[in-house]
Amino acid sequence: MLLHLLEDHTARTGAAAMNTLPEQLRRSTTWDQGAEMSRHQEITMATGMPIYFCEPHSPWQRGSNENTNGLLEWSLNVGLLIKRYAVARL
Repeated sequence: MLLHLLEDHTARTGAAAMNTLPEQLRRSTTWDQGAEMSRHQEITMATGMPIYFCEPHSPWQRGSNENTNGLLEWSLNVGLLIKRYAVARL
């Protein structure tokens, strides 16, 4: 599932966005080693959702995310920026 963060990439914004998901999608999340998760404990506290991390340089541990990214790139013609498209169209 892709989740669009409307404002910024802070823990507060991430938690607010995750809390909008249906309960069955809020069981856990697996994240890459990005700086946006430096305050992952705050997100877990605000959502009650455990966050797991992939090992560095191991994209196969996030299979559905990498597959979705590949499908988006393929369908939008590689090289185009996704930001050119309105969120509603994605």
